[in-house]
Amino acid sequence: MHAALRAPALTLAAAFTKPRMAPGLTSVEVRRALDDPRALCHRLGLDRGARRQRSGLMILCPWHDEKTPSCSVRVAQDGTIAVHCHACGASGDALSLVAVAHRLDVRRDFRDVLSEAARIAGLDPAHLRFGAPTTIPFVGRRGPALAKVGARPATKPSASLSLAPPPEALDDPTFAAIASVLLHIGRIDEGPLSKDVALYLAQRKLLDLARAEGWAALPASGKAQAAWIEMLVSVFGRDVMERSGLLWKRGSALVFAHPEHRLIIPWRAADGAVQTLQRRRVDTITDKKYVFPAGRPARELYGLDKVRTDTTFAIVEGAADVLALRWLLSRDGIDATVVGLPGAQRWDTAWARHAGPRAILGLDADRAGHLAVGGIAHDLVLAGVAHLERWKPRIGKDWADTLRAERI
Repeated sequence: MHAALRAPALTLAAAFTKPRMAPGLTSVEVRRALDDPRALCHRLGLDRGARRQRSGLMILCPWHDEKTPSCSVRVAQDGTIAVHCHACGASGDALSLVAVAHRLDVRRDFRDVLSEAARIAGLDPAHLRFGAPTTIPFVGRRGPALAKVGARPATKPSASLSLAPPPEALDDPTFAAIASVLLHIGRIDEGPLSKDVALYLAQRKLLDLARAEGWAALPASGKAQAAWIEMLVSVFGRDVMERSGLLWKRGSALVFAHPEHRLIIPWRAADGAVQTLQRRRVDTITDKKYVFPAGRPARELYGLDKVRTDTTFAIVEGAADVLALRWLLSRDGIDATVVGLPGAQRWDTAWARHAGPRAILGLDADRAGHLAVGGIAHDLVLAGVAHLERWKPRIGKDWADTLRAERI
C-alpha cells in the first residue's frame, strides 16, 4: 500500500506479536480502525481540492455542490472520525463518508456500508457482527486501532482491498432525459397512482400551480415503483440509472432512493432544462422532508428559467414558497420574479447576478431565515441592488402557510 494511504494504525499494529482475536467485528471497531481522515478521504476520492488541517482535512462537501471546501473531516476526542459541513450542516462519521461516496444510504444499506468500511481499514468483512456492538478498550492513548480487534495489517494491495472510485456523475443532458420521462409518466392527474399526492397539494392550494410547473408524482412503493424501474433501466441502462442518483442498489436489485418521497419537483437551469429533481414526502413524517438525488444537489435557484431583470427579484425558501408567493403577488397586482433557495443556508454568492435594481428577501420567519438574511443582503447590494426589502409571511412560518390560510 502506498505510504500516503496507510493509516498510522496499520504500522503500529505490526508491532503486536500476539494479536488478540475478537469473536467478531462490530461497527464500533470498524469506526475505530478508520482513524486517519486523510487516508480515508483519499481512498474514497474525496480529497481532490481539499485543504489540510491540523487534525484532518477540509474537503468539498459530498452532500452538496460547492466550489470552496467547507466540510471538516477530523479526528474527534474519542479517536474516531467526525464529519461536519459548515455550509449545509450535514454531519456524520467515517461510515457516513463511505456511504455517500458509494451512493449508499447509511441506514438502509448498513451492511454494505460497514463491509466497504471494513475493507478500507484492512479488516475482513467476513468477521463482521451486526448485532449489538461490543466495546473493546483502547490500547494506549487513541492506540493502534487494528490491534484492538486483533486484525493483521495488510502488507500489499489486494483485489479484496481495492475500492473502485465513486461512480462518475451523470451528464446534464442524460439526466434531463431521464427527468422528462419521470415527469411525463408521473403527471399529477385524477388517477389512483397520484391521488394522495394531488390531495396533499390541493389541501395546500398548490395543485393547479404545481401542475402548471410540471410537478409529478412517484407511485407508492411496491409493484408500481418496480415497474417504473424496469422501464427506466430498459431505456437508459442500469449503469446510467445508478449514476443518476435516483436509484439505490439493494443487493443485486435496484430500488428508488427514498421511495416514500413521492412528490417530484423539477429544478431547472436558466434555459429550462431540468437540472435536478427534488422529492418530498406527502405523509405526516417531518424528518428529512426533502431530498435531492445523490451527487446532484440544486446548482441554481428554483424558478431561474422565469427570471426577468425588469421586475423585482424576490427570494424565498423552496419551490412551494415560490408558487405560493407568485400567486399572492399576482392577486395583489405586484409584478415580480420569485425564485427559491434549496435551503436557508444554501445561498451561493454567484446567484446575486440574477437580481435587478430591486429585490425582496422573503425568507422564512424562523431562526434559519433570520440568520441567512444578512449575508444574502450583502451580496445583493454588492451586485447592484439599489432597493432591498425584507418581507415576512403574514401567517405561519412561510408563504405556503400564508397561502393555505387565504380565502380563495
